[in-house]
Amino acid sequence: MLEHPLEIRDVRCIHDSDCVRLVFPWPEEVAYVYITRAGADEAQERVLLTIQEYKRRGGYAQPKTPGIFTFRIYRDVQGEPVGTITCQTGHTTIYGTLKRKWGVGAFVTHALTLASDYPVEANVLGYAKSSDGVIYLFSEPLTREPLTRHILTARHEKIILHIADEKIRDQYIINVS
Repeated sequence: MLEHPLEIRDVRCIHDSDCVRLVFPWPEEVAYVYITRAGADEAQERVLLTIQEYKRRGGYAQPKTPGIFTFRIYRDVQGEPVGTITCQTGHTTIYGTLKRKWGVGAFVTHALTLASDYPVEANVLGYAKSSDGVIYLFSEPLTREPLTRHILTARHEKIILHIADEKIRDQYIINVS
């Protein structure tokens, strides 16, 4: 076995159509490594990856799921990581429609209907009216089931959708027509 410490450098995250693949220069003297994937609420179970499996798959492949995860590579079950990378593994797409229903006088009601391909936690997504800029967060989680909100605005106001936390905005794609 190895007498000197091992370090794996140049770990890269490659996005394929259906998966995220970790690739790195495999050390010649190593027959296997262990890999963990850690997200916000995820346990860090070490998964065995052999050099044969790495070559066959062209790296370590994981299905695309939305979020930012930290992958750690270990030489053995008990040791410290010898390689680390943090990467975004997918996006959550939020779909919706905004229908403007004319109201009485100077006000109008909008019907905003939203759904997403993966769950979006409560208080992550919100909207603002163009006149006041105050962000009104959705207190319910967003799922595949459509969620409709009726929003009263002045006749010429616009509604702007927001992701509340700037750090996670790039995890979402908003497609509202």
